[in-house]
Order: sequence, then C-alpha cells, then structure tokens
Amino acid sequence: MLKKFINDRVSWKRVLSLLIMFLFIFILSFLIISFCIDKSILISFMNFNIRGLDLVYFLITVAFYLMFKIIRVLQKKYYQGFCKVVLNFSNIILIIFFLLSSFIYIIRRSNSVYYTFKSPDKKHTIIAKETSILLLGEVSLYERENPFFIKNLDAYILPDDGYTPIYNNDYNIKWNENKFSLSVYDASGSKDWISVSVNLENKDVSYKHSRSDEINVTKQDKENIEDNIKDKDSLNRQNILNNLSIKDAIKINDSPYGIIMVDKAGPRNLWYFIEFKDNRMIYISELPDNSPIVNGSFDLEGNINLKFEDINQNINKYISKDGGKTWSKK
Repeated sequence: MLKKFINDRVSWKRVLSLLIMFLFIFILSFLIISFCIDKSILISFMNFNIRGLDLVYFLITVAFYLMFKIIRVLQKKYYQGFCKVVLNFSNIILIIFFLLSSFIYIIRRSNSVYYTFKSPDKKHTIIAKETSILLLGEVSLYERENPFFIKNLDAYILPDDGYTPIYNNDYNIKWNENKFSLSVYDASGSKDWISVSVNLENKDVSYKHSRSDEINVTKQDKENIEDNIKDKDSLNRQNILNNLSIKDAIKINDSPYGIIMVDKAGPRNLWYFIEFKDNRMIYISELPDNSPIVNGSFDLEGNINLKFEDINQNINKYISKDGGKTWSKK
C-alpha cells in the first residue's frame, strides 16, 4: 500500500512538472506572438482580467523555481567546502530577486484598472486602462481585436495629482458610429474637462480641453460634456477677444450674436463670429471670408446669413444652420 502511494505521488509530481513545463512553453510562445504583432495581452474571464504582466510573472516564478531546484540538486552533490558557500549565497540572491520581482509585480498590478466600453452597435469594444501612482495619473485607450489581444490606440489622458476619473465616475463617453469621445475631469474637485476623440477607421486622435469658468459656465451636465468643450485654438481665440472692446463688434439685429474684426492685413480682414453674454464676447467660430465689408441677418427658419463684399464689390454669401459654428457658401 505504501509503495503504491509513493509511486502514485511520484507519478503525480511528474504530471505536474510536465503540465508546468507545457504552460511555460505555451505562455512564452504567446508572449512572443504578442510582441511580434505589436498587441497587448488582456484575457477577460468573467470579472477577472489576465494581463500580459500576469503571464510574465508566471514565467519568472517558474524560472526561479527551476533555478532553486538546480541549486538544490547541486547542494546534494557539493555539500561542503567553497561550493557549499557559493550555492548558499546563490540561494540568498535568488530569494532577494524573486521577492523584488514579486513586489514590483504587485505594485504595477494594483495601480492599474481596466474598464470596458462597448459601442451601441456592439461592433467595437474600447478598453480604458486607468493608472495612478502617487501624483501621476494616466488613462490610456485600447481597442479589443479578439478575446486575447488589445491594440494600443495611442490615445492618452493625463489627469493631475494621480486622479482616477473613471473610478470616481467623473467621465462621459459618446459614440458616433465608428468614432468615440471620452471626457474626464482634469483633477479631483476641478471644473476642467479633458476630452480625447478617436476615429476607429483611420485611428485619428484629437484632444480638447475646457475651462468651465470661461466656456459655457452654466452647463455642468456630464451628459452634455461636448457642449462644454472647446479645443485649445478656441481658448486662444477667446483670449484674443478678451483683449478687444465690445464696442468694436458689429451686432446682428434681434439676436445675441455679432461679428468683430480681430486682425487686418491690407484689404483682408480676419473676422470672428461671437455671442454676447454678460457683457462679454464669447468666441464661436472664425468666419470663412476676409472681405472688408460684412453684415449679417437671421432668416425665418432661424439660420444665420452673412454677406461679404470685397474692394471690387464682389459679393459672397454664407449660411449657418448650427448657430454660427460652421458655415457653407450659398
């Protein structure tokens, strides 16, 4: 009976060793494939994510285990003298390195969390990796390509002070077919928004930033974040307006809108379309024509119409159907 138990135990140890070796080779091959195709590993199982970091740590653990086994065999053979000292010292070094690698693994894994967002048509799955280490924070975006691999979209948001906006539910994601925008608070208690927009067809990435004390101050509804956000160029243009006099603006009758010249080069003028609000001029758009004479009006359908006249009395007409944000030639 004892002999059978020992044989069974030896047999199970052999099976376990073969299984570990098979997993080692399989995971190593998996990591090599991931490196060659330039993809990251993220296997989602129920509510648990297996990351490439986990697989690397498994390989490191098996490697250390094999080295410990080799040293143990050598210790049985060289159990005295200088060789014994060297082998004991090697054991200590291995233990230190293993504890250090385990510490690094635990820190890296605990400081990052993955969140999944699916498009309304279920065709795209976006993975947001939120990382926070001391005062450093980052949200990096990936697209899932299959159950095993995700592709880096090279789109990042860097919140201040290590803030984790997704974890704190201070975020909003909006989809428009194959495009999406993720907007988050810049920091804890901040009123500043950062937004990153990604076109999943051509992988084009753009960023926007909003200071709520300058733009659309009355709106803080996260469902309408895009209405609060303007790009950095708009902020620069708003700063230009802040240094101009409201008396120089041309008001469009029976409306809160107007036009102002912000630069002049010979017969060519640079015009901004603006909104008057609380005795301030709020930037909406840059007008598409540089002619020196311009006037505007509203039609019965609520569209904004502009007429430009150059020095040769040539006339160009434009119309906006979205409150002056975009213009088309008539």
